[in-house]
Amino acid sequence: MKKIILIALLGCGMQLQAQKTFKLFNLTANTVTIDNLVTNTGVAGAYPRFNSKPNGPVTIPPFGSYTLTTANLTRFPFYSPTSMPTINSWERATSATSSTVISSTVAFPLGNAQVFYWIQLRIGGNTKQIGTGSGYQSTLTSNGWTASYAPSGTLTAPIYTVTIQ
Repeated sequence: MKKIILIALLGCGMQLQAQKTFKLFNLTANTVTIDNLVTNTGVAGAYPRFNSKPNGPVTIPPFGSYTLTTANLTRFPFYSPTSMPTINSWERATSATSSTVISSTVAFPLGNAQVFYWIQLRIGGNTKQIGTGSGYQSTLTSNGWTASYAPSGTLTAPIYTVTIQ
């Protein structure tokens, strides 16, 4: 009986660990604003893409952090109710000319195979775009701050980490 309970607890613990996570760390004394967080299928230029911009900017206080997480193995954490502030709406672009704004709960089931693509960050009037794929660098430095992106985790439980310093 003890072995069955131990195996059940181990299985539950493994499920809690297997998740997609987006983390942003603000290691500066400035407020950082996320103007847009973009996902795609992992292929540069591919559709569908999801943009957080319809939600409006998300601000991260000095020396603060922001995390989006889901226990689902295949979906990007579009719906992450424990994140503060919560991103409540996303724009889903199915082509360069066709998009709709949908709620995070509607975006979540449509988010199969979506991965981090790029993010637009702002401190004051200075904006940077970092990410993966063609046209985006993983590290940019100017005007006294650096934004960098580093993937970690595993293929089944990726962790997308953006650090501002």
